[in-house]
Amino acid sequence: MDKKIEHFEPVELARDDFARYVPGLNFKNGDLRETAKSYLDACVTAMRKLTRDTDNADLILGTRTLMIDRLITALYSIVEGEVRQATCYTGDGATLIAQGGYGRREMSLHSDIDLLFLFPKKKGPYIETLAEKILYVLWDIGLEVGYATRTVDECKKLFLEDITIMTSLLDRRFLCGEENYADALSRAITGILRSKGVRKKLLKMKVDERKARVSRFGGSVFVLEPSIKDAAGGLRDIQFVPWVGKIMGMGEHFEEYVSAGILEETEYTHLMAARNFLLKIRNELHLAAGKKSDLLTFDRQEVVASALGFSGSGGILGVERFMQSYYRIASQVDAIVDSVSARIAAPPKGLSRLIARFRTKSIDETFRVVDGKIAVRAPYLLDESPFRMMEAFRLVQERGLPFHEETRGALKFRSTEIPDSFREDREAIALFRKMMNDCRNLGKTLLTMHEVGFLDEWMP
Repeated sequence: MDKKIEHFEPVELARDDFARYVPGLNFKNGDLRETAKSYLDACVTAMRKLTRDTDNADLILGTRTLMIDRLITALYSIVEGEVRQATCYTGDGATLIAQGGYGRREMSLHSDIDLLFLFPKKKGPYIETLAEKILYVLWDIGLEVGYATRTVDECKKLFLEDITIMTSLLDRRFLCGEENYADALSRAITGILRSKGVRKKLLKMKVDERKARVSRFGGSVFVLEPSIKDAAGGLRDIQFVPWVGKIMGMGEHFEEYVSAGILEETEYTHLMAARNFLLKIRNELHLAAGKKSDLLTFDRQEVVASALGFSGSGGILGVERFMQSYYRIASQVDAIVDSVSARIAAPPKGLSRLIARFRTKSIDETFRVVDGKIAVRAPYLLDESPFRMMEAFRLVQERGLPFHEETRGALKFRSTEIPDSFREDREAIALFRKMMNDCRNLGKTLLTMHEVGFLDEWMP
């Protein structure tokens, strides 16, 4: 199982890849609620089978998303005409937009559905009746649905005022209805994000929000019963990257962030494998609980470990191997997102960058001091020679300076996979012993090693 986790290759999936698993739906005969409930039951059966047949989380979640899309768009096509007649309405119809995880096509079996009813007027018999009729069917058949009815102008205003609404709108996706309103909303948000000042403000809001969230959920990757959604290194951390990318004017594909310099190639590879692993865990939690569930409790850990194929070996239980994999992967995600946060905070081109150069002092070909912090010139230099990691800690001890945020993240990321050859390297061992015999800043150095996860891996 570990090999599958570490070597996951993203596959481009098309609508037909999902559609083959989606049951048929016909509202022409019978009661709306009964037909919808029968369809939903058939979807659950198909989802359970698909979960056992594939290791690709995108196929599972994309299929579930299409199942919900088919239900909502079919409901809209039936109900919208009835509402027009009942309210004597003759104008443009409303627009239905998927938001949040639903908009991203990341629907696990019991994930919430987040809908936006977009209309020129917030209130009125037509839009109120339309929303009511669609939502009541969805609620009656047991789906968890959150919704809002807004105009484009209201969306623009809230996008700048409410970080939760802003985040949901970043993940918007047109479902059905009048597409021109969806286009108008996209143009409005694109216009907002053209402002450098606005982008800087929103990026800071996302970074601060992440810090607060991680603090609320334990402040560390190593929580005994972690939330795979909100804890450090969880799904929210992975989603942080495309949110940042979209604010900066890019699309939703992670490959774009590599080209733009937000992600390194190696970080992208690890992030894609981690995303698939965590989404599979969430789907198994939903299956085990029979409802929405993101908390990896002790009893669920054993269930999920078994479902994902982790078995005991060498005196280590399957559940222990599973949690070791989880903590290692979550640590990598946490470190990558720390690095991304540091990169987006880097000074822009122009005068600010020129000023920053005056605050930078060279140490050697690998390291320099930036704003009073030790920084590696490029993270790939650490990959070329792991010994440079030990040299980085030596600089902390000699100069009494902390690491730059991006360098700290790079070390954190690489500390999860220290090779045995590095532990056995005589030059590295000699330097480590020399550092331990030097009283200067020794406590600070050891604490820094511990905080980035290096010390535990160097001396397992």
